[in-house]
Amino acid sequence: MQTITLADDVLGVVKSSIHLKKRVLQSNYADYKGQLKTFESKYGMSTKQFLNKYNLGQLGDAQKWFDWLFAYEAFSEISRELLLLHKVRL
Repeated sequence: MQTITLADDVLGVVKSSIHLKKRVLQSNYADYKGQLKTFESKYGMSTKQFLNKYNLGQLGDAQKWFDWLFAYEAFSEISRELLLLHKVRL
């Protein structure tokens, strides 16, 4: 782990920015999680099943599959960023 030293006035701005980023990510996380559940319900398969079929080329190139893939990739990236931010100690 690396330690960073900040002036007190800067520390307040950094803390505020990190808390804001966390809130935005948490909101986006919930939104994309809801989108994934909607896709799963609509198409009768889990996101994992979708990804397997998509990667095997079994679903074709319909826009709905790209939308589902985008939602999954966004959800995954947001999840990764949230995990990283939870490691930040201020």
